[in-house]
Amino acid sequence: KNATKGSGHMNCSWYSAHLEMQRRKHDSALGADNCDGIKEVNEMLTQYSLADIRQKLFLVQKQLCLYHTLLEKYEECRDQKNKLKEENKKIVSQRKKYEDQVKKSRSVVKKMKNKLSEKDAQMMDLKMELAETKVLLAQARGREDHQMLKVMKIAEEKDRLEEENMCLRRTNSMYCMADQDTE
Repeated sequence: KNATKGSGHMNCSWYSAHLEMQRRKHDSALGADNCDGIKEVNEMLTQYSLADIRQKLFLVQKQLCLYHTLLEKYEECRDQKNKLKEENKKIVSQRKKYEDQVKKSRSVVKKMKNKLSEKDAQMMDLKMELAETKVLLAQARGREDHQMLKVMKIAEEKDRLEEENMCLRRTNSMYCMADQDTE
């Protein structure tokens, strides 16, 4: 497998494009009969064995691939972080709204409790007033019953006196008639 092509070791489109650009630069430098470039290549080939160059190139390819993988993960994490920040802002604003609603609800509940306490106090006052009215009513009924008994006794006394009066008048009229007869 040719190390400059990289197709056997790496299967990344960005890396393939990078290698293609490097190969073109290398080919154009050699195609222009650049003596310095050829000398450098020859020196490198004599200093390092082809296996060393391939191994180092493979390590560089791995590191470059790892770098780009980490860079992609970093960008994904950054995007995810931004999304989480936005979600967090929404959640914080919703939480603030809920806290405001809770405060308002507590205020309403407190007002309702106060009104309920007032109504309870009014109810107790009304119950006391009702109890007093019942007592007064019972007393009034007792007085009324007592007055009715008096009226009934007086009516009975009146009836008895009227009857007695009639009897006395009859008796008196009998005496008066008897007195007139004797005269």
